Amino acid sequence: MTDALATLLDFIRYAASRFDEAGLTFGHSHDNALDEATNLVLASLHQPPDLPSAYAQAHLTCAERLRVLTLIERR
Repeated sequence: MTDALATLLDFIRYAASRFDEAGLTFGHSHDNALDEATNLVLASLHQPPDLPSAYAQAHLTCAERLRVLTLIERR
């Protein structure tokens, strides 16, 4: 299922979907799954929260994919 994920945007969308499915509670800094997913994915890649949208189609390396997926599942 996650083999089809390639871009930064793919991982953000996947994380938001997983968070909604899990019924996570938000409240510390974000109040919805999409903002939480964006923050988690960007932070795990050492990118700023205001990363320009032009990077949304950037492909993740194998190591980055593993790191992001691990954090998504942990959250």
